[in-house]
Amino acid sequence: MSVGSGAGSGAVAGSGARSGRVRVDPRSYFCWWELPPHWRAEAFVAAAAERGVAVTPGSAFAIGERSAPGAVRIGLASPPVDVLGDALGVLAELARRAGPGAGGDARMR
Repeated sequence: MSVGSGAGSGAVAGSGARSGRVRVDPRSYFCWWELPPHWRAEAFVAAAAERGVAVTPGSAFAIGERSAPGAVRIGLASPPVDVLGDALGVLAELARRAGPGAGGDARMR
């Protein structure tokens, strides 16, 4: 895990980072959360949205399907640190659960 020292980075380290590898630069306003193998990014984004948390699938930033990471991008700049911490807690809980259709399509990225 690579976690920076900014306010948003601290929330990432404290709340969500235990459920996947997080990549963040302390000068950045976002981070990448690499999902566990049982989640597809698009399914994770949908599950997070159902819980009121908005994240963006890595495919939105990739050229072609094969280069899309099994990750979501999390914005760190807008929410207050306590709200960010709560949202990361929701994401961590989701990441620990089996993805939809865990026996089949959720394992594919």
